[in-house]
Amino acid sequence: MGCEIEQLGGQIRVAGEMTIYAAADLKATLSAAIVAEAPACVFDLSQVTELDTCGLQFLLMAKTACAARGIEFGLIDASDVVRETFGLLHLGALLQSPTMESDA
Repeated sequence: MGCEIEQLGGQIRVAGEMTIYAAADLKATLSAAIVAEAPACVFDLSQVTELDTCGLQFLLMAKTACAARGIEFGLIDASDVVRETFGLLHLGALLQSPTMESDA
């Protein structure tokens, strides 16, 4: 399936595989979002069908980059795959977002 990325203002919707095969696209999108100086960088992960350690690394990089720029970082509508991966690796608290909690 690959990865499709759509950016609307400060929201980035990722659909498909968030894996090493999509790393270049994910990094380019993050760079564009940070450069755009949006007040927030919010990832809609509702359509993510696969998430590997590269995808997790990307999210951690995004969180760090947003913090460095003073931009709010958030996750919304995490798919079951995302929730399961965060749970298996005990990363839920690290990437916790109030909007993600409300979907639980």
